[in-house]
Amino acid sequence: MRKRKKKETYEMREEYKGEPGESKFFIRINESVDFNTEHDGKIIDSNVTGKLSVMNNGSKNRIWDIDVELENIDKTSLKSVVHHIPELAPKQEWSEEYDIKISAKEEPPVKIMEFIDAFPATEEESHTFILDKDSKGNVTNFKITLENTSDSTVSDIILTKEISDDFRDVKISSEGKGRARYDDDKITWIINEIEPNETTELSFNVKVYPTEIKTYSSGEMNIKYVLESGTYSGLKTRNIDGLSEDIYYLERDERDQEPDVWDCRFSFKNRSEFPMRLLKFIFVFGDENTEFETVLEDPDVVVNAKQEWTSDLWDITSEDEPTCSEYILYTVEPKIEEILSMSSTIQPIDLKVLALEGTKEFSLNELKSYRKTTLDVSIDVVTRGKAPIDIIHMEDTIPTDFSNPEKEDFEIKIEGRQFRMMIIHLHSNRLARTFREKGRCI
Repeated sequence: MRKRKKKETYEMREEYKGEPGESKFFIRINESVDFNTEHDGKIIDSNVTGKLSVMNNGSKNRIWDIDVELENIDKTSLKSVVHHIPELAPKQEWSEEYDIKISAKEEPPVKIMEFIDAFPATEEESHTFILDKDSKGNVTNFKITLENTSDSTVSDIILTKEISDDFRDVKISSEGKGRARYDDDKITWIINEIEPNETTELSFNVKVYPTEIKTYSSGEMNIKYVLESGTYSGLKTRNIDGLSEDIYYLERDERDQEPDVWDCRFSFKNRSEFPMRLLKFIFVFGDENTEFETVLEDPDVVVNAKQEWTSDLWDITSEDEPTCSEYILYTVEPKIEEILSMSSTIQPIDLKVLALEGTKEFSLNELKSYRKTTLDVSIDVVTRGKAPIDIIHMEDTIPTDFSNPEKEDFEIKIEGRQFRMMIIHLHSNRLARTFREKGRCI
């Protein structure tokens, strides 16, 4: 029997969902989120934008009939789930920008807190300096904490902190992660990455010379970082497919010792510079005069550039050379990148200088001998500067031979208004009075 061989070539035009892999066919979802916040973290405003781009980063082959199917577009301004791109030449890019809807309750994934203590000698944190015209420098402590509240690793963190000209002798005392340096009137803190739920901190101190009544700025902060996975909007790719240079063929050889038995083998050759994923092939043999036989395989393999994949042999019984119809499922393998770039600008707070001036007056300048006399005493305290005062504590010494007043003899007024929230202690001849005026500038 004469051995007959047949090789036929077909053009493939089917689709397959791409998966992440090294490729010169790039699918990028790049979102940028910029927050502007108060010092306490309250969001003032935000700008959230995104860009979907598809790029042929190859140098030789074009990619055509590209379809990008998305999911979770609800928070974006994108109108279509499927984007069709007829063709991309080498180095050509297609892109579409979009806006992202954000609620007022959403917060940046990295929580930033700054603690400032202008008077470290006390336990309570203070944002107020005391006027001292002969000041030799008040040490003020700063501590900045970064907490990654997300489920993803945060990387490429760069935090900058402005340092006012009024702050001198800047000294960095500790840095939890990364490295920090001071130059050009700012501190720059660089960290490679912060893991989910991890917190790190930076501490430094400065000297301030409060020789006049003025307001100091604590200095604006800015932080930039990248989230390694996910997007802010939740946008993702569902299906990606595209075609490039390829060829496939089906080889059929009739066995010499077994007439009417044909060995068949399918070969797929990737002639492009991109990896391709071959998912499935189906051949249906037979016609109206013969029984149909179906060969189906799901290789799900990546065929690298300029390489060929060949299936195992299978046999078909047919008196004549077998004919078939085919169904081939494949796509150019894309590389999918989701990039979320974040930045926050944290507004500074005012650090104020406070000065107190006081006078003490008596109702009588002279007292009669051996006579019991009531003496009224008036102590006036005036503040200078706009620093808020939470607690006022005054101590007065009662002279020898004077009896201590009763608590009901006291009267305290603030700007002419009677004030009753006070604590009075009488210790021998020393009198102490403490009263609160929360957040009030006096």
